[in-house]
Amino acid sequence: MKLEAKVMRLGAVALCAMALVACGGGDDGPGTTITSGPSGGTSSGTSSGTSGGTQPASSVVVGAVEASFVEGSDARFAAVGLDTRVGALGGAKQAANGTFPALSTYSTSSGGVGGIAGNASFAMGNWVGKVQDSDGNREVSTPNGVSYAVFNRPAQAKADGTLTCTPHITSPRTARGKGETMAGTSTMTIADGVISVSANLVLTQVDGNATPVTFNHTFTMIGGTTFVGMMTSTPTRPIEYTLSIGDGVGDGHIVVMPWRLNAAAGVQHGMTVLECKRPT
Repeated sequence: MKLEAKVMRLGAVALCAMALVACGGGDDGPGTTITSGPSGGTSSGTSSGTSGGTQPASSVVVGAVEASFVEGSDARFAAVGLDTRVGALGGAKQAANGTFPALSTYSTSSGGVGGIAGNASFAMGNWVGKVQDSDGNREVSTPNGVSYAVFNRPAQAKADGTLTCTPHITSPRTARGKGETMAGTSTMTIADGVISVSANLVLTQVDGNATPVTFNHTFTMIGGTTFVGMMTSTPTRPIEYTLSIGDGVGDGHIVVMPWRLNAAAGVQHGMTVLECKRPT
């Protein structure tokens, strides 16, 4: 298991598994597995992207992006479902319909991509059905599918100020037209070049089950990732997630949040992006 292109030893894993910590570092490779999920898929490596798009099954709700993602000098991805994986975007390419059909060693092999959203600063979606893992040339499946987000990691914070954040969400259920919603309030504060984010959100499933998502975190390393659980396959709280800062459109930022909901009916995964903008 690797994190930021370095072998993460057990002691480092234990530190990152605490209730709320930040981990970060230098450059890493195209794909780093942080945790293994219930269906396996724990290897990492490089795979080439594709400029084509997988045709979705008729039952998949594709969604739409406002604009194509504009890749910066430090483009990244995060994916959750088979495992929790982060890394450099590498050669992955966005298809004409706004989807990313391949990331790291994973690519959609059936079912298509749905639940997409995004703009020039991020792209998100969900692979429905089976996923091909080129590391070991195997096809793996998960009842949760794989949710992803693509974004640019900033070199520094933008100008000081207070920004209001709007949640965008995708999940395997969103891709099937029966997705969760996330609502509430979230604020980003930038002071002396340091970013802090507070949130009082609620994740609501179609059956009405509501799970609070509340945090108040300061990013001491703008390129780091904060872990709230997510470091083991054993549930530690009702909802677990990671937090990473990305560049936003104009003078804004985004917060990328892969999550794992430990519901009574079973573990469910998804992806949230908080888009933070200044008042107009």
